[in-house]
Amino acid sequence: MEYNKIKIDYDSWKDKLPSLKILHISDFHFSPNDPKVIEIINLIKGKEYDFCFLTGDYIKSNKAIKDCIKVVSKIKTISGVYAIWGNHDYRFDINSLKKSLVKNGVKLLVNQSESIEYGQNLINIIGLDVSVHDDVNPDVLKRGDIKKALSRVNPGFNILLSHSPDLIEEASEKDIDLMLSGHTHGGQVNFPIIGPVYASSKFGTKYASGLFKEGKTRLFVTRGIGNVKVNLFGSSMKIPFSDIRILCKPEVNEIIIN
Repeated sequence: MEYNKIKIDYDSWKDKLPSLKILHISDFHFSPNDPKVIEIINLIKGKEYDFCFLTGDYIKSNKAIKDCIKVVSKIKTISGVYAIWGNHDYRFDINSLKKSLVKNGVKLLVNQSESIEYGQNLINIIGLDVSVHDDVNPDVLKRGDIKKALSRVNPGFNILLSHSPDLIEEASEKDIDLMLSGHTHGGQVNFPIIGPVYASSKFGTKYASGLFKEGKTRLFVTRGIGNVKVNLFGSSMKIPFSDIRILCKPEVNEIIIN
């Protein structure tokens, strides 16, 4: 597992927006007693952030909720931990997961926003519900509502949390400055020169992982932490042994905004 730092410069905001240090983690996909819990805790130990943003898919089993909370309880921020749902979260006891997250200080945003004064500027944190297909719960595709999420947003620096990068086109049309996503797992399987061979996105591997710019919107897609089996040609059948990573290490991300 890697701890990767990403620096993003916003020249037009430098006089108004103080430097921000953000922790971004996505796609835990924790199993009970998951060894990755300790790895993450060790990577963030002794660090403090302005914000932490969690972009969905926390567990593979209801019994793994406690593993997720072990990590959440160790995150130290000045202005809070914010989270959104991923498609896999709807496969499990989402109410118990929500209760545990909220009890441990996490602010869950479901087609909602929250505004925070920072320096001379307003930071708007906008959280979308899921907007990707899920073979177990196909209706989750309809849950994301960017119009509703933005309905109470005043002018400021807009940070959009979206589980999947698939809404980048809409985000770039809606005055979003920074969009944070996961879901693709970086493709899970990468080859030298070629890169990822598959990513769970309507854009294919275009936004599999990394930093992108669409209009004024910067999009960062993390490779995330966990793995899942890949569907066979869009069906509900899973490809055996496809839940492995090749040349695609799990990552925890520190994003510095200047």
